[in-house]
Amino acid sequence: MKLAWCIVAALMLPLESRADHRFLIDPSLQVNEVNDDNLNYSIDKPLRDRVNRITPALDLRFDSPRLRVFGTYSLDSERYANNSALNDDRARQRAGVDIKYDAAPRLMLSMQSTYIDTNTQADLNVDTGLAALRAHGRSLSVGSSARLRVSPRFTATVSSTTLTTNVVNGTGMRSQVRALILGERVTPRDLFNIHYENNNLSFSGATSQRIHTQFFLARWIHQIGMHDSVTVQAGPRLTDGSPSVDVAAILSHTWRLSSITLSYVRNQTQHAS
Repeated sequence: MKLAWCIVAALMLPLESRADHRFLIDPSLQVNEVNDDNLNYSIDKPLRDRVNRITPALDLRFDSPRLRVFGTYSLDSERYANNSALNDDRARQRAGVDIKYDAAPRLMLSMQSTYIDTNTQADLNVDTGLAALRAHGRSLSVGSSARLRVSPRFTATVSSTTLTTNVVNGTGMRSQVRALILGERVTPRDLFNIHYENNNLSFSGATSQRIHTQFFLARWIHQIGMHDSVTVQAGPRLTDGSPSVDVAAILSHTWRLSSITLSYVRNQTQHAS
């Protein structure tokens, strides 16, 4: 269990280049103190300590009528009260780039990339949050997509993403995902789409392995009101010839500055360890 407090300081520096172009620099500094009762993710002998973490960050944003670019970088420096051997000036580095370009009135092209370098493997398990042993690892994700608005109610999106994860003295993983999403706005409050995804996974290390999986989902999203929505999705999955079923139900509520989500998910994922 982790208990924490934090202080955040931010400074926004807008730079006007043209009336329809805007460049924004947003540096920030975050100071945290975390009380962690299981630093080493051990069931038998958990290690307890107090961690002081300082995180400088820099966000860059460029907006124009057709092009939007966002870049971010942050660095975690950690100091431990009792276990000084774990002190690390570069305990965690995160970087990201997001580019969106309106190629035509109905066509939007985008590119996203994220990078994580960390001394805690749990940081690499973004989808599950599952803990793992403390070891240095890094991941790089690069993706692109094209979204075409065929009609006022119907859109088609194709995307391709490559994720590479490496853990020191552990397993390397490479995932190549191709996806197609077709969406129909049935009513002002109801969106229905179908989602097909093809994923090729390869693992390297002590035991090399390749896995091919593909799934087909039907998804319904209903906007209950201004602040509430419900999502239900289900469909078949085929993993190396073995069939299974993916199911998810999600209920969300949004306030002005925060939100809460309750979800049930049954699917297949990957875990860095």
